[in-house]
Amino acid sequence: MFSLFLIRRKLYRSGYVFLLLYFAVLLLQITLKVMSKIWLIHNWPLLYDISYYLPFLYGPLIYVFARQMTGKKWNWAQFVHFVPFTAILITHLFPGIASFLFIRGEPRLMFQLFSISIYHWLAYRHWEQYAVSLKKYYSNVERLQLRWLRQFVISSFLLCSIIALTIYWMYLFYPSLNGLSLGFVSLTVFIYWVSYAALTQPDIFSVVHVNLAPPREPAFVTDIAPKLQVTRAAPKYRKSSLPEAEVARIVQELGKLMDEAKPQLDPEITIDKLAKMVSSNRHHLSQVLNDKIGLSFYDYINSYRINEARQFLADPAKANQKIAAIAYDAGFNSLSAFNDVFKKMTGQTPSQYRKQPVERPMWKAGGWEL
Repeated sequence: MFSLFLIRRKLYRSGYVFLLLYFAVLLLQITLKVMSKIWLIHNWPLLYDISYYLPFLYGPLIYVFARQMTGKKWNWAQFVHFVPFTAILITHLFPGIASFLFIRGEPRLMFQLFSISIYHWLAYRHWEQYAVSLKKYYSNVERLQLRWLRQFVISSFLLCSIIALTIYWMYLFYPSLNGLSLGFVSLTVFIYWVSYAALTQPDIFSVVHVNLAPPREPAFVTDIAPKLQVTRAAPKYRKSSLPEAEVARIVQELGKLMDEAKPQLDPEITIDKLAKMVSSNRHHLSQVLNDKIGLSFYDYINSYRINEARQFLADPAKANQKIAAIAYDAGFNSLSAFNDVFKKMTGQTPSQYRKQPVERPMWKAGGWEL
């Protein structure tokens, strides 16, 4: 049903085709394991043998999916990641030609765990780099469902490792310890978790391609909801010819704007919008923030948001207002993001700060001051 959900939304046209393939492999795996082993051996011996090697597909599919979702373009060279499984398939189709590729038992498990680990680690690295790049342009990255993508990669790693170990132990102890097949319950739980996310947060599975190459404004695809964003990095600042006088002007106008107009309270504020407010462009503003002020766009905007939140939390008139409401009033669109940023910048959770209000430095354009 989850696969039909992705197909119905036509997400097979994007990187989600690899997510579809990933779930197809998982469903094939669990289907073959609930069927009679004896019946499979006599009727579908090839599928029975291949079922022990399906974990070699888990890692590559997750890795390619993560690449697609974090802005990497597909190229045919990515097929190299599927060579091990292809070689194993050839081994079973032509055992006399490629018998040296046929591995069983513990060596197979070690290769599978290595493949699962390295590919999930690479997928996680892509997620980390993508999250850092987004903070150059967006003040709220929670709306981009980065948290879900991270949870998905980590959960997939745990699941795939459990499945590989279960398959090995079932092979090792057959026909005893039939209860080991309960390890596949984890696969069922995982599928239901992702399906639940699809039902409750369908916008997770929408993709908007955004061109972040300056100086043009980003072009949004408007027929689907903006969640996961595919970005392209801007040129390095060392090539910029921004004069010092222009840097000083941007810094001055930026500080005045943040104190008076308070664009930080807009949860949809982006570096493009802010650059337009100070009569600049994205690349120059990003250079000023990183080189002159020493903060990414994400950290700069959220510093001012935390200022607003601290004032709200210390205001006796807002003593009965929920912390979630204060987070949204301060410009955040996620309570979890607000808690994380607040703790990082103040050393306290919002609840702790509200209970023990103390004099702390406030953020201004030039830095922290009392």
